[in-house]
Amino acid sequence: MDYKHVRDNSHPYNYILDAIGLALAIPGMILAALVLRVLMNRKWSHMNIDLKLITLTLIFDIISCLESGLNCFFNMINFQYNLSYTWSCNLAATICLIGFITSINLVGLIALERCLLICYQTKIDEIYYWIMLIIFILINIGSIVISWLSNGFTILPASMYCMFDVKVKAGRITGIITLLLALVSVSMVFIGYIKISLKRAQESKQSQIELGLNPVEVRKTMRSTIIKSMVIIFVSCLNNGPYCILVVISLFEPSFLTPLVDCISAS
Repeated sequence: MDYKHVRDNSHPYNYILDAIGLALAIPGMILAALVLRVLMNRKWSHMNIDLKLITLTLIFDIISCLESGLNCFFNMINFQYNLSYTWSCNLAATICLIGFITSINLVGLIALERCLLICYQTKIDEIYYWIMLIIFILINIGSIVISWLSNGFTILPASMYCMFDVKVKAGRITGIITLLLALVSVSMVFIGYIKISLKRAQESKQSQIELGLNPVEVRKTMRSTIIKSMVIIFVSCLNNGPYCILVVISLFEPSFLTPLVDCISAS
């Protein structure tokens, strides 16, 4: 798809998306870098698996923020060369997918690790988490390679980034694969943190009965745990929900993906 044509049709939503993207990407990258710096003060070999997964999540979040911020900046100043060529569009989509999808996968694995430890008092060997992560990454890379070889990427209507072209077969197939990959991890977050909330609530009630704890304090602790879990679920839904919904709808009705819809979902 012609970059100039897409950009001309995207006004004014492309500038709205650029402004929102920069407003989110810059603080997000700074915050992630600061937290990462604190974590990196500890030796990798001394970290538990949850901290290792969190460290990697922050790294891929920084990649996503950097890629998103640069795309917004280039689009804002009408620097067309980052998306106007097939290879540059493919490269931009590749970086976006590696950062965004891998980050989602890591958050899912963190939820799985927390759920197994808290709800089932089970601590499995680190190697299994690395195997699952490698499988996720290989599937993601496989989708990217298919799209590179089959012209499965295109500039999306807001003209800010490239992603799967659902109007062609390769784009639809790889879009579905990536969607399923994201949904598996999002499901881990939903199920994992809901089970953690229920487990904590059960433990609080049991402690109140057995130890005669103050009911008010027990309820306060229980509400705090539930709120924290619900916040994690809400943030995950807010970050990933629009993308998943957009992919599902656009697979059946590509014309639904307008500059306005793309602007809302990407924001």
